[in-house]
Amino acid sequence: MTSTEDSPSDGNRTEPDVGAPSSAAAVRPPEREGRRIRLLTLVGSLLICIVGLQIGRNAPAEAEHEAAGVSAVRASATSTPSPSSSTPAAVPSKETEFPDTPAGRLDKKAHESGWVVDSEEYASASGYTNDVCQTFKGGTVELGDRWVTPGQHLAEGAGLTKDEEKVLRSGVPQLCPKWWPQVLRTMNDTYERFIGDGTYDVAPKGGFEVMPPGAYRSEGGPLGDIMDCYWERTTGSGDIIDNNFVTVARSITVTVRAGELFTSENCGVWKPVK
Repeated sequence: MTSTEDSPSDGNRTEPDVGAPSSAAAVRPPEREGRRIRLLTLVGSLLICIVGLQIGRNAPAEAEHEAAGVSAVRASATSTPSPSSSTPAAVPSKETEFPDTPAGRLDKKAHESGWVVDSEEYASASGYTNDVCQTFKGGTVELGDRWVTPGQHLAEGAGLTKDEEKVLRSGVPQLCPKWWPQVLRTMNDTYERFIGDGTYDVAPKGGFEVMPPGAYRSEGGPLGDIMDCYWERTTGSGDIIDNNFVTVARSITVTVRAGELFTSENCGVWKPVK
């Protein structure tokens, strides 16, 4: 006996749809798509970072290259062009020429010997020598608050350098031979001196505070009279040899000897008696 079971009939049986995905299969495509998108995003970010780093590395090099180019342009603009065959050769300066005159010959000798005078006051050796000649021709010179001889002015005023002595030894005999003996005495410290107020050593040679032995005379100032004058001769140890206080006088004469001291106060200018 065949038993019958309740089973669906062939006509009512539902076959599974082979083409329809299952629930697990339906989820996989979106997950793979998401991973792919995230991977692409990550790769893009890495590419951006790499490009940025490369740009950062190249920027200093480009700036340095640009600066070097600017420097090269400036150097080329300011550099002196190298001489070419078309550039004329430098012409040597013409040798200084001097006229064939006493002054010209003196200037030539000073130039060749390297003698130098005060360039701020004199343009040449002959100019300096001519000025000295005029000083001796004038006879007396005002130096500060007193009158002095030309020799005093030359020796005690500005003084003489070695080069100036050489210029005068060569130039004065040519330009003003009349005054050469006095100029020579000046260079030998035996020049004539005018004596004013102060104390002096009496000696044949010396400087500002030395007077040669001999007779001296004071003949008053602009008013013609000497007033309230005191003069004194003393030994080297200070003992008074002779002195006088003069209330008023037209002239006074005093003789001093080597080794003495001479003091004058308010007596005007003492000049050597010739």
